[in-house]
Amino acid sequence: MSEALAKIAGVDLATVIQRAALSPEGTACVEACAEVSDAIARLEGAGLAVEAIRVLAHALPKREAVWWACMCAGTTAPPDLAEPDRHARETAELWVRQQKEEIRPPP
Repeated sequence: MSEALAKIAGVDLATVIQRAALSPEGTACVEACAEVSDAIARLEGAGLAVEAIRVLAHALPKREAVWWACMCAGTTAPPDLAEPDRHARETAELWVRQQKEEIRPPP
C-alpha cells in the first residue's frame, strides 16, 4: 500500500460517506465498497472525480486535511483576498506546523 493510502487505511467508510454528502449517484457507486480507497477508485472510475476528492478529504487525518485545504486555498486565492481570510489560512498553516491547541482554528 502506498504511503498516501496508508493514511486512510482503516478509516470507517460509512462515516466518511455520511460526512462527504455524496450525490445519489455517488452513494450508489460506493455501496459495495468496504474500504475508503476502493470508494475513491470507484468514484473516479465512474467519472465522479469531485466526489472522490470529497471522500478523500473527509478520510484524511485532521492535520493532513487542514494542510491540503491550506495549500489549495493558497494556490487558488485571489490576489485581493480579504485580510480575515488570509489570516485564517495563515493561522491554519501555523497550527499544522506547530500543532499547538492554543492556535488551532475552530472546527
